[in-house]
Amino acid sequence: MLRIRASEKQSLEEAEREAFVQQIYAILRDTWVSEVATRGEDNVKGLLRSWMPILINARISTSDYETVRNAVTELQYRVVKQWYLGKFKDTTSAAGGCEAQQTATKRFAIQADEPDARGKYLTGFIDETGRIVIAPAFDAAKPFSEGLAAVKIDHKWGFIDEAGKLLIAPAWEEVGSFTSGRASVLLERRAIASDPREGLETTEYTPVVRCAFVDCAGAMRIGPAWTKLPVGGIECPSFRDGRAGWVAYDEKLGPGSSQSHVFDASGAPVSGGVAGYRDGFALVQPDPKLPRMKPVDATGKALALPTGWLPIAPFSEGLACVAKTAEVDAARISQTGFIDTTGKLVFAVTGQAEDFQEGRAVVGEPGKGPFSYIDASGKVLTRGLREAESFSDGCAFAILANGETVILDKQAQVIRKREKETRVPGGLFHVYFYTRAISGGGPPPVMGYKNLAGKYVYLSQGIVEQKGEAWVREHYAGPANQSPLKKP
Repeated sequence: MLRIRASEKQSLEEAEREAFVQQIYAILRDTWVSEVATRGEDNVKGLLRSWMPILINARISTSDYETVRNAVTELQYRVVKQWYLGKFKDTTSAAGGCEAQQTATKRFAIQADEPDARGKYLTGFIDETGRIVIAPAFDAAKPFSEGLAAVKIDHKWGFIDEAGKLLIAPAWEEVGSFTSGRASVLLERRAIASDPREGLETTEYTPVVRCAFVDCAGAMRIGPAWTKLPVGGIECPSFRDGRAGWVAYDEKLGPGSSQSHVFDASGAPVSGGVAGYRDGFALVQPDPKLPRMKPVDATGKALALPTGWLPIAPFSEGLACVAKTAEVDAARISQTGFIDTTGKLVFAVTGQAEDFQEGRAVVGEPGKGPFSYIDASGKVLTRGLREAESFSDGCAFAILANGETVILDKQAQVIRKREKETRVPGGLFHVYFYTRAISGGGPPPVMGYKNLAGKYVYLSQGIVEQKGEAWVREHYAGPANQSPLKKP
């Protein structure tokens, strides 16, 4: 417990008090130990009641400052901030993202070719040129989102920034990525047995989890609450378009409880579904028995639509897909229109269209084709494709009429052939060559990252044994000091 000698308790001037509060805030931000998990939230709050007023209002000597600092490291930051929120300056917007953490540089995960002392192959990150910018130091990692990436250390997940600095210390069994300035965290799991009164031949178990949402500093903003996981789900729900939701589990009602809650990034309840607002509008379904939707704004006012047309997809990049009412009812679309945010019909095309991504939309019967690409004016850029994917990072995968798999640019022109590669957000392409381990726990697969020009900016060390030195010299264009030809 914090102890401050009575002789040292003096009133602080406002500026001095504020400076000290900010010092404590910085310590809390940079340290995290799960005291709540061991003591319980109510007990920790009880401790805070006793010493936080003294901490804020008393003068601390240099000798006692270390005592304060050590005590603070034993308390959970997010509970401290929640309990004494009025004394801290809040630097995270209730509905904003974590863009302050984000730079223009992209990050892509890699695994070390050699194990650490524990026999684990740690994860790090490269940039778009292939340069290792965050050395492998984590047991696992997820892609960056809003400038932060989830990393796993000793079975717990936390978050790092784009420089590799640990901003939110590992504390959770599972986490989601940041969206709308919030990331979901899983605090606890349970399996709830079915009620014997239901007359089931065997006992069935419903998985429930205790979830919460934290902000970019690790402070708990929403929850915690018990919720049901979707079938096959391992993570708590995430935000989408500024809103999230969960199906609350009520212990009094048992496994059959299914009360749904939808809320915004501040935790305030909102009406409508989880899909959220895009370009100021959300789709709602007035009659559950009919497949007819309507766009409404945040006040609930419906957007006036062209006569005879109904929306079939949310707004994206200022345009929304609409179709004839009779075709919506019949679930067979032969013509797609696009409206703007005033409700005006901008243009229509033959066939069923997807929403716009990077100024391009795919048109064609889903699962059958043929497909084409159009731009935001309705101009057809190419036709007769066997398959077509949405644009991302300035390119798209497609299969031509002759069966050739290619990568297209924004004008739907072929950049190069597509090999056995997958797109990675940020503009690189991921390629698996072969697996080195027969079972789990061994060396990671031999892999590489390729740029849009088709050159590899990163290759695992094992590539030389499979492809040979001549192949590496021809295809590798990454940093010379990281070449797989360079002996580790």
